[in-house]
Amino acid sequence: MSKYLLMAAFITITMLATPVHASLSYHGIETAISSDLSAAANVTLKFSEPASSVEYRTTLRVSSLKTGGSFGPVACDYANRDDGSVITCSLSGITADKNTLYLRIESKGAVNYSYGRYHYRPGFAVSLPAENFFSLIKLPASATLAESPANRSYDPADSTTITDGQNIMVIWDSSNITAGLQLDFRVEYNLPPISGPVTRYILIGAGVAILVVVAMAFLYIRRSSRFSKSRVIASVLNADEKRVVDIITAGGSNALQKHIVRESGFSKAKVSRLVRSLTSRGVVRVEPVSGRENRILLAAGKKEEKTEGSEEDR
Repeated sequence: MSKYLLMAAFITITMLATPVHASLSYHGIETAISSDLSAAANVTLKFSEPASSVEYRTTLRVSSLKTGGSFGPVACDYANRDDGSVITCSLSGITADKNTLYLRIESKGAVNYSYGRYHYRPGFAVSLPAENFFSLIKLPASATLAESPANRSYDPADSTTITDGQNIMVIWDSSNITAGLQLDFRVEYNLPPISGPVTRYILIGAGVAILVVVAMAFLYIRRSSRFSKSRVIASVLNADEKRVVDIITAGGSNALQKHIVRESGFSKAKVSRLVRSLTSRGVVRVEPVSGRENRILLAAGKKEEKTEGSEEDR
């Protein structure tokens, strides 16, 4: 009998000692650059499986760190080094449903000025692989990209730019990011001189007009591409899945999950099952909005803005 007890104890200890190979379903960084050369990066890490801790590295030197999680308060420490900062967080309380960590990294002097232009060159790396990655860098009001064509002003070169009429935003997304891989970004921009308000307003107006035209052209091309992709996707869906995709497409490639329930006439449980099936096949992706509410988006498009929220609707 003692032999079997020892064997059972050995198996139990072995299972407890075996590390959980956690990963991220989503890694997002939304950064706002201020005119005082500081930057605030809002980092979102959504875990595929619960993890006990996570290490996050950045070339930014942390001036202030704020943390939070959908699973409750988070204990994080950071250490500034010559090459940036290392942030370590304990994730006690994380579950399969409540699985999102939020970091707000504020860094003074994150932007350098040289050769007549401003340079922002951050790097980010996390100790876990990520299925989806999204980055948005918002330039100060009235800033213009330093080079023409615009894609010479930023890296990665396949990023896109949009504007809200006052700020330029550089957006990049990707998938299947390797654990520990440092993602490096570069944005170079100009600001109008402080003196000469008339000249400043003329430059701002001209820059905004050009960016609006570029943004409209970009949106037109993107919408056309989404329409074509949605027809290909629809050909491999069953009737219920096609109904869900049609509702999302009619809403401009995104729709609230409760709107899909209302328009389809399906139960909440059935819509949740259909959304999970479509998500697993890469047809749609789920974006938390607020409370227990989700926005469902066609996966063919890039995310243009993100609102923090909580877990999926039930």
